[in-house]
Amino acid sequence: MLITASIIGLAGILMVVGVVRQLILVVKNRHNLNLGYFLPITIYLIFLFLPTGSVEDYLSPIKFRASHEGTNAQSVIYFRNDHTFQMHSTMAFFSEWSIGKWQQKKDTLLLNWDGRVHPKLGRTLLVDSGYLKPLDALVAKELRIRPLFYLDCCKGQN
Repeated sequence: MLITASIIGLAGILMVVGVVRQLILVVKNRHNLNLGYFLPITIYLIFLFLPTGSVEDYLSPIKFRASHEGTNAQSVIYFRNDHTFQMHSTMAFFSEWSIGKWQQKKDTLLLNWDGRVHPKLGRTLLVDSGYLKPLDALVAKELRIRPLFYLDCCKGQN
């Protein structure tokens, strides 16, 4: 996933550089212009602005999702069929992405975070009554009693 995004980003940068280079050639040869100077620019711009579809087309399908809504915050976790997950949190002044791998054993989810473990979720979650209930001792007791994340999309309850 990261390699594909890097290749797409590099291709975009190379196209922008190509357009700038070709525009410089057009300006330098403005007294002697023909179609040959504009054809590369046209091709670059077509591919630069060509809709390539959603990034979701390149990722594994979503098996299920969980959401959390706060006053100034919202988080969504996507659990994918290839047993990876990604969590996107938006708060008042910033946004954060977290990724990792997950396993399901009956009604328990085991999360293996790439990087920092989310303090409100931990590594072990119980799926119960439509909520993800943290089981880790490192998660605050209040959050284990009253879970924040519910299964499904954000419902706009806050």
